[in-house]
This record gives sequence, structure tokens and C-alpha cells, in this order.
Amino acid sequence: MKLFKNNKALIILLAIPCIVGLLTVAQITLAVSTLETDGRTTTASSTPEYLTASTNTVSYTADTLGVDMLDMNIQFIASTTSSVLTWTYQFSDDNVDWFGEDLDQVSSTYTVSHASTTIAHTWKPDVATVVRKNIGLLPLASRYVKITFSTTGANGSVWGRFARKKVKN
Repeated sequence: MKLFKNNKALIILLAIPCIVGLLTVAQITLAVSTLETDGRTTTASSTPEYLTASTNTVSYTADTLGVDMLDMNIQFIASTTSSVLTWTYQFSDDNVDWFGEDLDQVSSTYTVSHASTTIAHTWKPDVATVVRKNIGLLPLASRYVKITFSTTGANGSVWGRFARKKVKN
């Protein structure tokens, strides 16, 4: 007990930085995040876009400034079970010049091969009813992301909306 009385001031001085440090850690771990939805340039249409197989497309663009995570929510209505939804990603820093997604493969120790075209993603739900999918887009290295949809095999309708998540401290 005598040791505590003699060193009371020292113990208090040592305890203050520890308490401040714990409060700082608690503040960081309690960061709040918000989820914003964004389709097309500002808001998504409530009506799905009708796509004729192999002839027309629809694009959705998102501004990713300050965004930590970006998802695309897709609703697809196939006209038959043979409808295939196809989409490509493009990236831009100025919303004018767009660059397609690339896939590279190591061909040998000294050679890396790149795709000759932009990578196409496909989804064939095998049903002629409303189906939904969420696609996560990471990492986000460009200011803008554009997704362009089309169909093959048969007609279909697509509706999309970006979900942008920002962490706020």
C-alpha cells in the first residue's frame, strides 16, 4: 500500500496516455459507413431496359470518387431460357476516354500475353423469369466505372443500380 501512495502521481501520469490510446482505438473501430445507390449517371430508371439479342446495349456509369466499395445490382428478365446476359467493364479518369478490362496470362518467363479485346462476362440463368445478381467491383483505381450490357441467344430486359459504400469517420 505504501508503494501505491508514494507513486500515485506517476501511476496517474502513465494511465492518461493509455486511456487516450484506448479511446482513439475505440473511435476508429466505431467508424460509420453509408451506402448510396446510384444507377446510370445519377439515378436508375424503375423500368428495365429491353435488349434485342445481339443488336443493342445499355450502359450504367458510376462516379467512384471517395467510394470504398462498389457493387452493381442487376435484375434480368430473360425472354426464354436461352437468353444470355453479357457485360463488359470500362474505366475512365475523365468520363470521356474509356479503357476496357484486361486479362493477362504469363506465356513464359519473359512474355506476358494480354487479351485482344475487352473481357466479356456472361450469365445464363436458364429461366424465363426475373432473376437478380449482385456483382462486387474491386479494386477501384479509376474515377469512373461503366458497365455495358447486351444479350445473346434471345431477347431480355435488364435493370441495374450501383451501390456505393463510403466509410465515414
